[in-house]
Amino acid sequence: MSAEEIMNRTTNRIVLAAGIFCLGVPITHAFGGDTYTVSSNTPPYRQSSLSDGSVKTVWWNKDAGGKNVVSIDIGLDRQISQVMFFAASADKYAYDYVIDVDGKRVASGTADKPDWYGIAFDAPKKVSQARIEVTNARLEGWVAIGDIVMGEPVAPPWEENRPIAEVKKAIYREPSQGGGAPCMWTFYSGPKLERLEQNWTDTGDIWKNSIPRLSLDNGRTWTNCKPRPDGYYTRNGYTIWEWSWADPIYDPASGLLVQPWNRQLLVGRQYHDFPYYITSADHGRTWNDPEPLRYEEGEDFDPEDPAKPAFLLNNQAQPGFLIRLRKSGDLLLSACLANAPDDPKNGERVWKLGALCWRGRWDAAGEKYQWTAGKRVQIDAEQSSRGLLEADLAELNDGRILVVWRGSDNQYTTGHKWFSLSSDKGMTLTKPAQWKYDDGSPFYSPSSYHRLLRHSVTGKLYWLGNISQEPPVGNSPRYPLIIAEIDEEKAAVKKKTVTVIDGRQPDQPAGIQFSNFSFFENRETHKLEIYLTCYGEDPGNVHNANIYKYNLKLTELSGNAGNGR
Repeated sequence: MSAEEIMNRTTNRIVLAAGIFCLGVPITHAFGGDTYTVSSNTPPYRQSSLSDGSVKTVWWNKDAGGKNVVSIDIGLDRQISQVMFFAASADKYAYDYVIDVDGKRVASGTADKPDWYGIAFDAPKKVSQARIEVTNARLEGWVAIGDIVMGEPVAPPWEENRPIAEVKKAIYREPSQGGGAPCMWTFYSGPKLERLEQNWTDTGDIWKNSIPRLSLDNGRTWTNCKPRPDGYYTRNGYTIWEWSWADPIYDPASGLLVQPWNRQLLVGRQYHDFPYYITSADHGRTWNDPEPLRYEEGEDFDPEDPAKPAFLLNNQAQPGFLIRLRKSGDLLLSACLANAPDDPKNGERVWKLGALCWRGRWDAAGEKYQWTAGKRVQIDAEQSSRGLLEADLAELNDGRILVVWRGSDNQYTTGHKWFSLSSDKGMTLTKPAQWKYDDGSPFYSPSSYHRLLRHSVTGKLYWLGNISQEPPVGNSPRYPLIIAEIDEEKAAVKKKTVTVIDGRQPDQPAGIQFSNFSFFENRETHKLEIYLTCYGEDPGNVHNANIYKYNLKLTELSGNAGNGR
């Protein structure tokens, strides 16, 4: 099919473009009246713009086994008539290509002359994700990749679904005059209505001015506790972060509150994370010294020699943001950024690729916890630029363990959440895979915080996180914030239940964030409470941000159940 025939097929189109070109010089191409510019200065030559500005995409040039590759992801839920690319310099070089639509290979071949290549559908087709990959691309020439789009964009699921929750929003705390964003983490710290609220000031992932307070009556009255030390200091020339803003769990077997705790060292350009746990016998007023979690041999941390190799190179991992209490009474903690035993570049990576779980149980005779480390699993470097981050987990109805991680896009893969399953209490995990909707279609998600929660009344498992309408770039965009039910048989997000909690409004800056939230079910009202610092709402100062409180009443509890059940 010639370029002229392609362009005459329809007048309602959007052209997505990518290029390989010499010296990174901006090049403007025009096909059928649509003009777009490809420009970049350094590999991987990224572009995120369209001729009409309505949809964004990503393109890149990468080295895969010695071959240059151009790849493009077409945005979510579009009605398209064809997926095509134009090989402009195929008279000089031959290009191998493959085209996948919603994860299925629909075309492949060799482009050996200047022309359009790809697949045309008999009728417009709804597509959630299309990928074109062209190998053997040469820097001396260029490849234009085009997508001819029919019809209007399909509405995202939250615009069509009946909401599964009623949302109320109010300012909980305003920023202080001293600078830094106010942050707050709150959770139950006992078997009844005991609640701990951890307040601190954030000046860039640094915990300062931390003042916890305790309530014994579900937040009606509060008593200040002893301030916790700032989570940032230097020792013998090394920068060290120590913090625990993770949710603890009250363990009835020990009568203790158990919380993950992290120590992070910056050595050169590499971050090294080490997992610990701490316990409290008084609902969080005071805490015992951190106890290390191990999965291999290694020495203890020495504050006089923080970067001692026998400590630094072993047992690296960042604990997840909570510990779960299983039906069996076991505690379960997930972790990421662990040493990956099958990664030949593990020692030089800034972000380790491994992950694992620990299973813990109270030893009454020894009056301590006994922890068993599971087998490590790892994500491929091509799947996430920063490995697996910020793990959360839940026990499914059939006893399997679901672990979900934050990932990060790179020149190989767009931004998604990643998941694994375990059928043996977390001791072995399946290879991390892209998390999807229950109908098998993909969704985009930036590198951002997320949470799972099982509701005590509905009995259902819910997920809170960010889902993007377009391929994210790194941590952005962190909107909208959604809640959705989990299909526990498929271990997937129920597409028909996706409901927006909050999102960017037309008058708000593009950098606004609806992420980094504290989240729990109120034990009296059974509403879901979210406390969120809205970074970026002030475009001139990202840390000039309010804490907002969201009350979510599940419609199912008011007799107004949403669809998709």
